[in-house]
Amino acid sequence: MEGRRETLLFIFAYATFVATAGLVLLPQNASVYALDLGTGRLIENIAMLATYLLLSVFGFKHNVRTLSLPWSLTSLAIVFLGHLAFMLESLSLVRITLIPTVVLHIGNGSSIAVLFTFWASASYLFDTRRFQLGIFAGSLISCLIVIATTALDTYLISFFVQCGLVIASGILTFLLLRAASHRTGGRKGEETKSSQNPLHLDALARTFQESGALKLLAPILCTCAFAGMYSFSWSMANDGTFATMFYAIGEAAAMALLFSAAAMPELFSHMNVLVVYRWLFPLACLSTGVICFVTGTFQLLLLSVLSAFFNLLLISLTPLCAAEGKKTSNPVVTLYGLAQSIITAFTTLGHTLHFASEQNPVYGALIVMLLGVAMYIATLLIPSDKTISLDFQYIQSPVSSQVSDWEASSSAIADEYGLTAREKDVLDLLVMGRDIPSISNELSISKNTIKTHVKRIYAKTGISSRQGIVDLVEQFRKSLL
Repeated sequence: MEGRRETLLFIFAYATFVATAGLVLLPQNASVYALDLGTGRLIENIAMLATYLLLSVFGFKHNVRTLSLPWSLTSLAIVFLGHLAFMLESLSLVRITLIPTVVLHIGNGSSIAVLFTFWASASYLFDTRRFQLGIFAGSLISCLIVIATTALDTYLISFFVQCGLVIASGILTFLLLRAASHRTGGRKGEETKSSQNPLHLDALARTFQESGALKLLAPILCTCAFAGMYSFSWSMANDGTFATMFYAIGEAAAMALLFSAAAMPELFSHMNVLVVYRWLFPLACLSTGVICFVTGTFQLLLLSVLSAFFNLLLISLTPLCAAEGKKTSNPVVTLYGLAQSIITAFTTLGHTLHFASEQNPVYGALIVMLLGVAMYIATLLIPSDKTISLDFQYIQSPVSSQVSDWEASSSAIADEYGLTAREKDVLDLLVMGRDIPSISNELSISKNTIKTHVKRIYAKTGISSRQGIVDLVEQFRKSLL
């Protein structure tokens, strides 16, 4: 029951935040602002790009696995203040000059980046299946909220809805982290730090290569291929309210597919997002080209199609970064921040190309399509054994699978505490009662290495004895029943 309550808290806390993000980045009645809608969006994208890069470096430098509650609440407060300021200006109650307006847009963009990273790092609170279901379900609910809010087309009502979403997200996030803290004895929901890493490019590249994190390159490039075309088309639509609605409709379609695949893996056992991407890419190029020659509802429908394609990959990247971060030595904060900074660079480029080619958008469309083709070719050149993809074959419920209870428990513990694949192997053998020499023989690694793995398991779980490990496995076994 507690696990189900936490999952529901996660879904609705994430849903209210994502709905807030969609509405914050596209303020309504933007004509009264010191900056037009497109320029404000471009500034927020640049702020998001810089923030994602800083978070990635911060996570790598200090080995920060998760962002704590103050990060989330502070960012939500900044978002709330941005809502309030824009609403007061929209009602002509205050006049905000250019520089404060730029600062508000920077604050909104940076806060949204922090919040998305915060929720990606929340993967340490859940096992892989629950986290994926939570992300997809929360995203789907957020789309429905955005569609309903934009359908009202009344700024004052939208403002109160947006503020209510911010407050609800803060409260639900607090309740979620408190429940997780009670379950884990206060070891979760905090910034988890260990030793610092040297901040050198060669060290960063070597760490990523050794950990296998470069396997994320193909999914990132796929998303980038759509990012430029999507953002360019979004700028072409140039309609805050209805563009937001049609964007949310496209995202909802993508989230419905992903949620169905995660909830019913037996029906989607052969679904592979990278394969789907290669089939959808020609359609995305066609939509980007056609959108330059149409207007009105048909243009918005094409935007909805591109939104579905883009979000199918973008949202899939969150559980991919989480899963890869848990398996490797790289914190999810680092992996997610790096992936999103690359993708945001392409969305920013798409917006910029629209401004640069506003008189003749065909040239801008050709450039983003050529960039997409370059990304497409790059993914084809990456060997299949050097990449990972979102394949739902492995997302089977531990209770219904054919593994034993203790294997399911150790897998859940590995997900929960971010154990590497090798540390999980050692954990399995420890639970079976093996001593250090027998584990060394079975895994064909030295005794000192085994001792190092055991120390890391103890450090990550906050337990200092083998009996404590056995008790922890038993606790997880009961929670899975």
